Amino acid sequence: MIKGNISTLLFAVACWCLLIQKFGYRFGSEDHAEHLPYILYLADQSLYAKDFFIQNLHAKIPNERTVFCNLLLPFVNHLALACFVLHFLTTVFLIAGLEKLGTLLTGNRWLVRMAILINFLLLFDKGLGNVELITDAVQGSSISVVFLAWALYYFFKQNWITATVLAAIGSIFHPLDGLVVYSVMAALMLYLALTNNEWKKAIAAYTVYAATAGGFIVMLMLGKIDGVNALSTSFDAKTFYSIYHEFRLSHHFVFSYFPAIDKLLFVAFALINLLWWPLGRKQVFLFCLFGTSMLLVYMLIANGLKIPDIANLHFYKITQWTKFFAVLALCKLAAPVLHKAHEPKSKYNLHISVLLLTVVLAITLANKSWMHRKNIAYEYGCEWQNNNDLLNICKTIDEQVPKDALFVQPLLCSEIKYWGRTSSFVDWKAFVKNRSKVAEWYRRINLVYGISLQDPEKGFALSTKADEYFEHMSQTTALELKHEGVTHLLSKNKNLPFAKLLFSNATYAVYQL
Repeated sequence: MIKGNISTLLFAVACWCLLIQKFGYRFGSEDHAEHLPYILYLADQSLYAKDFFIQNLHAKIPNERTVFCNLLLPFVNHLALACFVLHFLTTVFLIAGLEKLGTLLTGNRWLVRMAILINFLLLFDKGLGNVELITDAVQGSSISVVFLAWALYYFFKQNWITATVLAAIGSIFHPLDGLVVYSVMAALMLYLALTNNEWKKAIAAYTVYAATAGGFIVMLMLGKIDGVNALSTSFDAKTFYSIYHEFRLSHHFVFSYFPAIDKLLFVAFALINLLWWPLGRKQVFLFCLFGTSMLLVYMLIANGLKIPDIANLHFYKITQWTKFFAVLALCKLAAPVLHKAHEPKSKYNLHISVLLLTVVLAITLANKSWMHRKNIAYEYGCEWQNNNDLLNICKTIDEQVPKDALFVQPLLCSEIKYWGRTSSFVDWKAFVKNRSKVAEWYRRINLVYGISLQDPEKGFALSTKADEYFEHMSQTTALELKHEGVTHLLSKNKNLPFAKLLFSNATYAVYQL
């Protein structure tokens, strides 16, 4: 048992090294624009006093970032190290959980390891809605999926209470991740209660979830009631859907915008699950059947009828789990020599795991070129690794610009928020979740970047047009922004005659309006 657990952990560490090499690691940019600045604000509320996202997020407590950000708050002076360690721990325990889950379902640990490598290295981000169990930047969902993986392990072991407790913890760290998985588990428990007369177990599990994560999710929903009331007096639900789900988040919520290959794989994975698992584990078959069926209903209501409250559930997240089950089934089918019910015991399991980890670490340390691959970020929060023009000028902003400044910046420049320690008039990445503020967010985006609902492109495809408009900002727009309180501008344009140049480097310039 001890050797088996050590072997599992060594394999998980090796996977983490491979994933870092292939997909990189992010700190202080992109998704972290919604997390790290909020942690800094919780520690020092003199920061981000005028920031549109931070101030609207903090107006409702608890909010969707409360738990994760307060978890890291004690490490506010060491966030780079804390995030790196947390990324390592969440990845390792996720891999370990998936291995335990897969071994429970197939009986063969090495087959499961093959499935894990295929799932993450070859089929990464091939679920619907741009969802995946691992990310290059640690966040609330990173912790949530760890608890959910172990919840599924105990669920398929028939330990519903333990599974529910773990799912509830996962739901608190990321309500959507947890709620989606537990809703499928709850449906399956209801079915089993009806067919096997297991009502006591089902009711006990429902009660535990309702009293813990259920209460937390209700508080989050109550915090948005004023947003719903405000919405009814500002614009209709269709317009809200157009802004929130299509204009900004089409890559997450709108089926018609998903890549064709992802749609084809979704169909393939669904068929594999529905054809294979009835022969293997009936409960896995039912989980995939209920999950896929509920997803189809969600797609009809959310994307067909365009009902925002249903669309917000983001039920596409179930595909990151059904994809894993499908890959597991494929590996079982493709490896007839491993079809035995139980993995053969071998005294060499631990030795093989040690050898695998050693080889991976040796390649990692010896191959320096991967640290400088194009389009792959390796942002460890260290000076030697973060030496580029954008981060350097953001650090200069932190050092030389007053803390009460209010910036506008290029559309996808998320780095300014954490590294610049400054407020933004509006952010694309750090997007307001309060429905009453979505119309104002859209107005600001349109003012600064000139993009709108009328553009044929949606989501991140708008970035080229937005940056072109921003870099050639008119004096009229600049005067309007100044009237609304904007004091500074970060741009790649080195010649803005209507603003005062404060400092610049080879790529970026900072102006005062």
